[in-house]
Amino acid sequence: MQTTLGQCAVWAEGKLIGDGDITITSVSADSRLCQPGSLFVGISGPNHDGNNFVKAAGKSGAKAAMVREEKFLGKLPGIVVEDGIAALGRLAHNFRNTLEIPWVGITGSNGKTTTREILACILRTNGPVACSIRNYNNNIGVPLSILAMPDNAWAGVIEMGTSAPGEIENLARILEPTVGIVTAIGTAHLEKLLSPEGVAKEKGSLFSLLPREGVAIYPARTPYSELLAERVKCNHLLFALEEPSDIFAEDIESVEEGVRFKAWGVNFQIPLLGRHNISNALAAIAAADWLGINAEKAAEALRQYEVVPGRLFVQKIGQLRVIDDTYNANPDSLAAGVQVLCNLPAQRHVAIIGEMADLGDSSERLHRRSGARMARAGVDLIIAVGKETVEFSEAAASGSARCQVQYFPTLGAFLPKLSEILNAGDLVLVKGSRSAKMERVVSCIQQVFGNN
Repeated sequence: MQTTLGQCAVWAEGKLIGDGDITITSVSADSRLCQPGSLFVGISGPNHDGNNFVKAAGKSGAKAAMVREEKFLGKLPGIVVEDGIAALGRLAHNFRNTLEIPWVGITGSNGKTTTREILACILRTNGPVACSIRNYNNNIGVPLSILAMPDNAWAGVIEMGTSAPGEIENLARILEPTVGIVTAIGTAHLEKLLSPEGVAKEKGSLFSLLPREGVAIYPARTPYSELLAERVKCNHLLFALEEPSDIFAEDIESVEEGVRFKAWGVNFQIPLLGRHNISNALAAIAAADWLGINAEKAAEALRQYEVVPGRLFVQKIGQLRVIDDTYNANPDSLAAGVQVLCNLPAQRHVAIIGEMADLGDSSERLHRRSGARMARAGVDLIIAVGKETVEFSEAAASGSARCQVQYFPTLGAFLPKLSEILNAGDLVLVKGSRSAKMERVVSCIQQVFGNN
């Protein structure tokens, strides 16, 4: 990014204060991450008011700030706006419209980040790609990711998340993607979206905003495919596992090193675990082909794909093998993780499961259903951690006579017992929602067993 403060004020529709000719090279909403040339954006949140961190941003290198009142600027020049988040969205949207490159918007209940990373890996065979920063997929993260794009990027891939009605539409209006992908429709974020149908309508709003010359990519055979299709006013590509569709997988093999399959007559080998990740790959391959990179080049690129830690990432820790799937959890992704666990050989299959958040009134029912299913899947030991997993552990305990179940109300109660519970030769799945902080379990396993 290379522009002026004055141009940023125009894009953000704010009031310029000070020298508009100052060069802006990046935008940040975190005063600690500002660099020389940054525009710091003060965001008012439930716990902190970013407008109070302008001075700290200046010490980190920020050259200007965007705030809700001039008094917050101190000695820095800047832009005054009524709403920092809305202004950040306008800034990113207008900046995006100066760039004549295709953008891909990706949403879905599961698989957003994996699909994003697979697609970016393929697209990089043609040059630099703009891509979402880490897990930045909301009304702050999406604009920041757009604004952080490399100057020489030839395409952009942006992940879009939601937890309430209207959020995907807002993000799509900011991004204006030419390609839209819905990876899956499931039981994530039911607290405000209420039902899978509500999830489908929310995710499908991405398709409503695609241009006529764009393309919508989504699963071929789900209960919600017709709901998604109703939103499509442009080209479409459908993907499926082992069923005829626009793109589908054949000759599927799952091994500890990943998955192998054939699509469009080309053999693929990707170091990702789980059949569900083949669906993610199919969506990415279809999008890449639409953007001009054929299946042969995609297959070659994906042999070099690097697994993202926290997403079915297998690591050997001492005499244990750990499947780190701690990034997030909902009933569908939990079922996929358990399938991966049980399909790999081990002396004992162990699942350490934290709470699944944002399930609303369905939380107790879905935790209970997931526990019963896990017990029947062939897991030898289930460890449930957190108050919301009481029903999960009860259902698991009654779901199979051979499956052992232990319950701990908190991580603090469980972690000191970890060394007594796990044994050499165990294959351990660790999973939970972000709020459950299950990455602490992986860290503890590394500390306890790492030198064994």
